[in-house]
Amino acid sequence: MERIFTKIYYSRSWGGWSYSGHGSDLDMTIVISKALPCVLKEVNVQVMLDAPCGDYYWMSHVNMDIKKYIGVDIVKELVKRNQKRYGS
Repeated sequence: MERIFTKIYYSRSWGGWSYSGHGSDLDMTIVISKALPCVLKEVNVQVMLDAPCGDYYWMSHVNMDIKKYIGVDIVKELVKRNQKRYGS
């Protein structure tokens, strides 16, 4: 599985703005992007585990009022990229 998804990541064979494919583009995630903060607040989520997180493209545009976000993925280079770009 790791080899398959790493190949998809490098080839960008799913297309779209996101490395994770069209389904992770901003126009495809409008509904969930608006609903997710409300749901997290309603159930009082403080820590969120996002598996697989993909390239965190659309999630980086979501205003989540939580203490900690943890993103994991099978593609090692993608995780390194996300850590550099978004890590804290």
